Amino acid sequence: MKNRSLLFVLVLISAVLLVVSCGGREKPEGETWLGQSTETAPTGTQPDVAAGTTIIVMLQDGAIAVREEAVPPGPIVFTIENRGTEVHNIFLEGPGVQRAADRSVAPNETTSLDATLAEGSYVMYCPMLDHREKGEEVTINVAR
Repeated sequence: MKNRSLLFVLVLISAVLLVVSCGGREKPEGETWLGQSTETAPTGTQPDVAAGTTIIVMLQDGAIAVREEAVPPGPIVFTIENRGTEVHNIFLEGPGVQRAADRSVAPNETTSLDATLAEGSYVMYCPMLDHREKGEEVTINVAR
């Protein structure tokens, strides 16, 4: 039990030091996505929004970008790519949904968040420290 508590404290301290030590950077110019401007589009398979299966979310330091302005209701898999230098996470709030990704995302890593969305507006943001206040927030509209 003592070892678990010590491990938890060490992990918590490491996470705080990592987040605090990372500085911000200016937003790059380039292709426009919903919410922010991004340097380049994410690599890999493009989302199949019509089928409501996958939406790519790109996190950068001080920005969140989603290509789709509106998505259909139903089951959605958000693929979250961290293109920044800081550790991020994602939280989704909207009609009947309040969920975070299962884990934080280190730079150059990817995670996912599954949710079933009804029609309405949803806010997606990074809940780490003051990241939301720094602009890491985007609104997603779900409509038929």
